[in-house]
Amino acid sequence: MVGFFRWVLGSVRFGIKGTPERLYTQCAKRGVILWGIQAGESPSAWIEAGQYRALRECARRAGCRVKLLQKTGLPFRTAWMKRRKGVPVGFVLGVFLLAFLSSRVWNIEIEGTGIPQEAIRAACGEAGLWEGIGKGQLQPHRVQQRLMQEFPEISWMTVNTRGSTAEIRYTQGVQKPEMPENEAPGNLQAAVAGQVVRVEVFAGEAVVQPGDVVLPGQLLVTGTVESGASPLVHADGKVIAVTNRTFTASIPLKQETRTLSGKQVLRRSIRIFGIPIPLTFSTVPLEGTWEPTQKATWLRINGNTLPVLWVEELWEEVLVGEKELTRQQAEAELRRQILTQQEELSEFQVLEQTETFSLSQGVLTCTVQVKCRENIAIQSEILIK
Repeated sequence: MVGFFRWVLGSVRFGIKGTPERLYTQCAKRGVILWGIQAGESPSAWIEAGQYRALRECARRAGCRVKLLQKTGLPFRTAWMKRRKGVPVGFVLGVFLLAFLSSRVWNIEIEGTGIPQEAIRAACGEAGLWEGIGKGQLQPHRVQQRLMQEFPEISWMTVNTRGSTAEIRYTQGVQKPEMPENEAPGNLQAAVAGQVVRVEVFAGEAVVQPGDVVLPGQLLVTGTVESGASPLVHADGKVIAVTNRTFTASIPLKQETRTLSGKQVLRRSIRIFGIPIPLTFSTVPLEGTWEPTQKATWLRINGNTLPVLWVEELWEEVLVGEKELTRQQAEAELRRQILTQQEELSEFQVLEQTETFSLSQGVLTCTVQVKCRENIAIQSEILIK
């Protein structure tokens, strides 16, 4: 430890011309500490650099002369910094910057499934957590409460800081498993009005017969039975009926077209703690129609995410035009749309069909009146108190 402190304070070795003993006596009287004393034809000793001036006064009183032979220690190794003042200033600023950055949240790590991370990150700003916030300003409990209010499906959440990283971990609540359809008690009711032509009951008891006319929502097959192990069952079956349906679809004859012209504008920027710093001088195009796409990448070093976001914005010019459909093209597209609507129905079969077209303000509308045969039975839950 003594050697370490001597190196920090700086030490010098000096030679003596004259009577060394008289110099040593003067140094002892004035409290000047010497060490490493060497006798002989070339006497020398070591002294702290700060006491060298006092040594010269002692030499004058003793009638001796001293000569500097060697310098060692931290003050002499850093003496060049006096000529380069930017180095110590940079060192001080570096220490300050390091202390400042270590007291901030650099990035936010989210661990959990079921909710997009982008949605949680967007909500973090309103909850009081963002890149660059001071750790002393962060209130993890408040952030946790706000996020759980924003996402009620979260059953457990914790917000902690690890170094310069804010960690958010959450789990979603376990939802009550739905009872399988073949087990949940239920009825079959009519989806639309029609005349029943066939009834097929797989479970439950039918309350309608072929030839009956039913209205929308009317009970067809009940899941409440008088016989059996359970008074409530999951009604299942088919009720085929003749119904009248109306299908409608519309399409404008003038269609907007959008094609890329090939012109592009690429803009790059860096966001440090959320502060954007543009790296290109190109501006957002104002003339014409342009569509942007953005790609953002967080910079990572040794697996650690830095609070630096590299952003690239690609703007592409879009030429907006117009094309007009022929009457045949529009009718073909309307028939396709109506066919799609019919395919969504169960066991749908067309018996009679009448279609009409009308044109109003450039929009062609197709209305199809259909007499059909279909399965009109739909499930209806039996509510149990």
